[in-house]
Amino acid sequence: MFCLRQTGAIVNNKPFLPLLILLTLGAALFAQGSTKVGDLARAGDFRLSVTELDAAEPFQVSAVAHEQQLSIEVRLEPGWHMYGRDAGKGPPVAITILQGSCFEAAGAPVIPMDAEGEIKGKTTITLPLRRTRSGNSLKARFSYMVCDALECKAPAEFTLERSHSASKPLTVLLITSDDKSRSDRIQEFLQKAGFTCKVTQYAAVTKAECEAHDLVVYDSPCSDQDTWRTVSRAGRKHAAEFPKIKTPLIAVGFLGTELLDAHRLAIACGYI
Repeated sequence: MFCLRQTGAIVNNKPFLPLLILLTLGAALFAQGSTKVGDLARAGDFRLSVTELDAAEPFQVSAVAHEQQLSIEVRLEPGWHMYGRDAGKGPPVAITILQGSCFEAAGAPVIPMDAEGEIKGKTTITLPLRRTRSGNSLKARFSYMVCDALECKAPAEFTLERSHSASKPLTVLLITSDDKSRSDRIQEFLQKAGFTCKVTQYAAVTKAECEAHDLVVYDSPCSDQDTWRTVSRAGRKHAAEFPKIKTPLIAVGFLGTELLDAHRLAIACGYI
């Protein structure tokens, strides 16, 4: 998560975000692998999106891949486990590369597990890959069963897929006040730069909407807005209640500082 307190760009004689986004968007998006995948990401890796995963499952998952390997990081909650091999207690995890991918499995997955064949805590599962044709498509199915000391949930699966290609514009969700002239200027700039931008207001945004985009920009109103004081009061409450998301976030201005403090984050930049 990023918090940038102020920009120095001026459009129509008013403070504006484009310089901030130009300077940080590339870094934020190329860093998404490390933001979402812990220490997995490295040069040449691309991030995969995770879909069809029940939010109630007792684990989180993220994934990156490159030309020779798919890496899947699973973070199980304490007390829960999966099976890395057939131990007679339930089906082990399995990774299947799906039709339409430009890669195939080049060997068996490497699955760290204990002596009982159980996967616990934070684990990185890797699958060697071999390119089969030109292109960048990669889609895989991860099958598993998760258990604790009292129960085993029904076998389930989720899908991993490369989130975007070079031909697909990156998407930005701009969260801002009802200052239409300000949001229109930001949106117009982003669209001219080749991005897809959706605008929503503080009270309307949802976690699902944030995680459906490549980048979230949490804006603050200009100090000369008529709505400054109103937004200050309502915005502080919303910033404090803003959900923790996996998508990289640029939090701007005084509301960004409130959000940063509410999430107890120690990462911030100075002034641009």
